[in-house]
Amino acid sequence: MADGNSIASRGYSASIVCNDAALPVYSVDSGPKSASCWIASDAGKSFEVHMEMLEPDSGDAVACWVFVDGSKVGGRILGTDETGRSRATGKVVGARVDASTVKKLYFAQLTLSDDDAQLTHARGQLDEMGVIAVKVYRVQTLGHAERPEILPSNLPDRRGGAVVVHEKDKKLGGHHAVLGEEVESHSNKHRVQILDDDKQPYVTLEFRYRPMAILQAQGYVPPASPKEQDRNTRGAKRRAKRVNGQVEDRDRPPKKQKTEPAQTLTTAESHDARGTGSSNAIDLT
Repeated sequence: MADGNSIASRGYSASIVCNDAALPVYSVDSGPKSASCWIASDAGKSFEVHMEMLEPDSGDAVACWVFVDGSKVGGRILGTDETGRSRATGKVVGARVDASTVKKLYFAQLTLSDDDAQLTHARGQLDEMGVIAVKVYRVQTLGHAERPEILPSNLPDRRGGAVVVHEKDKKLGGHHAVLGEEVESHSNKHRVQILDDDKQPYVTLEFRYRPMAILQAQGYVPPASPKEQDRNTRGAKRRAKRVNGQVEDRDRPPKKQKTEPAQTLTTAESHDARGTGSSNAIDLT
């Protein structure tokens, strides 16, 4: 049985939304400044990260930064800004590519190989794969900021080649995140002063994602009943479609092509490491 569809700590909550519905959360672990859980990912499906400040009229303001597979993809300000306006909720639907466009987030299938020459990620790059994190920092808002140059996220593009990891890393669970099609989303930058230490967020909310079968096999989710297993099997068969006389699996990784190298984000999109008192801009949309 699921433990609800969101996790919360210190008055802040977050959820992962797929097909307009928050995904169920399992095996929730809560601490004084954090909460973590497991969610079932579905390769080929887009997702959004939703955040909420449970007491928006407290007079406080926070910056909520979203990390996907270790890559910072966006942020939102919640609470009361310098004008007195209060904002209780926010969401990140993708990584910004320009002032009016973001690329949506998708779950995708990992490819395993025992051939080192085929690997796209070294083992040291895999520590945060399969994790969606929301890091909350207390801030003082300083007004609107000029829009800086926007650099692309280092998440791979859905149209690029498959992400290939070593067979020994199958414990990752088989899924990772990619960027998909572009959608309109206008940027609205706001300058803030960070009041917490960069390495010590006020709150950390963490979602670890895996295919449902992996979560059940590892004991995070109760096994499906025979009736549910039969329904899931029929659903998997329907996801295969016939194109030009050939069966195409919607979850199959796309053809391999070279992906763009990772780039450092500008101060407007990234939380710098200067700690308490540092300031930067954050996207409010």
